[in-house]
Amino acid sequence: MGVAKYCAIDAFVPNAYTLKALKKIEKKALLSKQLMHIATTPLIQLFASPGTREKTIYDIAAYDWEGFSAQLKSIAYIHRELIGDIAQYELLMNPHKGDDKKFWECVSNVTR
Repeated sequence: MGVAKYCAIDAFVPNAYTLKALKKIEKKALLSKQLMHIATTPLIQLFASPGTREKTIYDIAAYDWEGFSAQLKSIAYIHRELIGDIAQYELLMNPHKGDDKKFWECVSNVTR
């Protein structure tokens, strides 16, 4: 199974740990300013729209990961690396299971 196909997540509702990590990414990388003009996939909106994260259910299709990867290449390398580092931390240090674990695995892979 390809990475993009593996990463497809239907009805993803981020858990509290994931929401906290997304807020950390938003704060440290100032992604909303960099990504809002290219916010064409649910993944970009998940990272760049802090006001709606807790209220939204995300359907993340395989093509969204490919688009997310392409869109991340348009931001500074250091910010992309920061997102990858936070994703790795989430995988190693927080008790993610199910879709949240899959989400962070996929974010980590896309940012490398």
